[in-house]
Amino acid sequence: MGVADDADRDFQIQLARLEHALGRVADDAAEPDQQVTAAEQAAITAGEAGAAFDRLVRESGGGGQ
Repeated sequence: MGVADDADRDFQIQLARLEHALGRVADDAAEPDQQVTAAEQAAITAGEAGAAFDRLVRESGGGGQ
């Protein structure tokens, strides 16, 4: 397993975490405080997914840098 494979795996994990967090935000049965907490977590996870994507692009030889 190469470095780019590790980066791809990390990116896929972050995307799954983001999907889960967004599902919690959209949960109509959740209390407002729970939805706010889920939205905060989704924002954090989106940042982490972005960083994982940047790493994936870098380690796969893309990005033009």
